Amino acid sequence: MINGAIFLDFDGVLFDTVKETYCVSMITCERANTISEIDFETQHYHYFHKFRYLIGPAWNYYFLIGAIDEKLKEPELEINQTLQIELENPKGNQHLLFEKRFFSSRRHLKKRDYACWESLIHPYPIVADLRKLMENHRASIYFITTRDRESVKHLLNTYDLEFVNGHIFSKEDLGKNSKKDLIQYLIKKNKITSSIFVDDLKSNLAACKSIQNMTLLHACWGYVAPEDRKDNKEQILRELKNIFKESGIEA
Repeated sequence: MINGAIFLDFDGVLFDTVKETYCVSMITCERANTISEIDFETQHYHYFHKFRYLIGPAWNYYFLIGAIDEKLKEPELEINQTLQIELENPKGNQHLLFEKRFFSSRRHLKKRDYACWESLIHPYPIVADLRKLMENHRASIYFITTRDRESVKHLLNTYDLEFVNGHIFSKEDLGKNSKKDLIQYLIKKNKITSSIFVDDLKSNLAACKSIQNMTLLHACWGYVAPEDRKDNKEQILRELKNIFKESGIEA
């Protein structure tokens, strides 16, 4: 039985990965061959960054790139509306093929020049604050992410964040299941009595509202709508530390 547990999203909560996902997306779409060919000063990248908060799994990037292309051709179009239509009713299988190539492209970039790939990813300030908490309570901390497991492990190791290898649940584990499905399974399997889920995507949090004894925390420094953006790091840190205190464990 685990008295208190924390479920953490990865991209948009621990790490700012928007440049990395843009590079991987553009190379997957054959708009570039290398990272050095990609320009982060373009309107195209600006739109990608602006609407990143609407993205869930990697196949969503296929439609975001398409919506941006349409916007640049026809300025009167609204990217968020075009994207939402595609995400709600995706047609064909091109987006699924894109997703397979996306992860293959990422593996290739890392293998060719790991330092260059890593330079595109930056930790949020909360990472430094979480280091001690993760050192003391790694057995009670789980990572629930649509990113691939290999990238998650590499970044956690790079920034000296201790973790239990079996507590990384990635796109390979999710499959057709939702984050809610996976969290509920882990709660039942490990007899978790109380928990916290931190994510920057509101829809993931909303889906978990029915889970008993779970506190839902919105990481407002991540990929969020402009009206939701704020630095609520200290509030979230207090909640994370309190769950262990309430369980009688020193945080």
